Amino acid sequence: MNKVVWTVLIMSNLPLCAANTQFAETSASGAASGAVQSIIKQIGKPLEDHTGTGEIYSVAFSPNGKTLASGSDDGVGLWDVSDPKSPKLIEKPLKGHTDDSYSVAFSPNGKTLASGSINESIGLWDVSDPKSPKLIGEPLEDHANWIHSVAFSPDGKILASGLQGGTIYLWDVSDLKSPKLIREPLESHTYAITSVAFSPDGKTLASGSNDGSIRLWDVSDPKNSKLIGEPLRDRALSVLLVAFSPNGKTLASGSGDGSIGLWDVSDPKSPKLIVKMLEDHTGDSSSVAFSPDGKTLASGSDDGSIRLWDVSDSKKAKLIGEPLKSHTGEIRSVAFSPNGKILASGSDDGSIRLWDTSSLVVGIKSLKSMILDVVDKENVKVPSNYPPLLLKPHNN
Repeated sequence: MNKVVWTVLIMSNLPLCAANTQFAETSASGAASGAVQSIIKQIGKPLEDHTGTGEIYSVAFSPNGKTLASGSDDGVGLWDVSDPKSPKLIEKPLKGHTDDSYSVAFSPNGKTLASGSINESIGLWDVSDPKSPKLIGEPLEDHANWIHSVAFSPDGKILASGLQGGTIYLWDVSDLKSPKLIREPLESHTYAITSVAFSPDGKTLASGSNDGSIRLWDVSDPKNSKLIGEPLRDRALSVLLVAFSPNGKTLASGSGDGSIGLWDVSDPKSPKLIVKMLEDHTGDSSSVAFSPDGKTLASGSDDGSIRLWDVSDSKKAKLIGEPLKSHTGEIRSVAFSPNGKILASGSDDGSIRLWDTSSLVVGIKSLKSMILDVVDKENVKVPSNYPPLLLKPHNN
């Protein structure tokens, strides 16, 4: 029985006419990368309603993807992004907890927002109705330094905070009206804690620091939390952000030397550096975030660019396309929406930008299968959101 081989041909962005249409018959990986990159575009206009000096430190999506929180030098903002093409500011700043908010994080159920501030306190907000956010009780003020990072445990019962002084606080927030410190601060780092992150199973806490190290903590029993093994180091002068992959087996780190590290933490007692990616960012790699399926890593840099990495095989991580460039200042934070179709970026230029990354959800795997498979014509389906594609048949 005759089959038909369908080869994908990707067209340039030039108008479609005989004189200026270019075709490139590519390999599977090249076609996938090119097609995906060509449709990752900024959505609408920048979100620019923060009124401070213009630094966006942190962005975070709510679990349902309809609300975006931002931490800035004028406090915390909430944005309605249910329609990404027409985002709307809900409220800014949230009243009751002001000053520079370096970090924002939603609880897993989306009903609570935590904000860590330069004023050495954490605000907890009831955002069950994002249009009417309310501060829950008084800010948590037992910290001894600025708060650089906050993170909820996967069950929402613990809040971790990383401080300028190099310590980590663990809070019992199971009763939001009466949060309590669980134990004395965790101490090991010698300089500021820049980032804290819980593993998906909630048993491990990772911390990155300006002392150039990453520490892993056993928090399976929060009252008796303890260090796991030796510090993770890759010769970086500072570690600016850490993030676990969705399956918890890989930890990504962004560093002050512009590099991005991928660590195998499947056994937290014996972590190993998988790869250190050095290329392309010319400034600090100040933010990293995994897509919800764990196959893509976004990195933001002081050079104002965002890079996307295919980490479906972490040992063979590779860049996807060209940098995303639109910001005019340093990228401080990147975050994927829960469905992976939007990437948010916050910058020192005072803006938040939304990027259409829906192609990453369906793109590379689908496109590779179209190129590599020998299929009947009726089985070939081109996703509607792909750029112009031609399928060139060859009788086999």
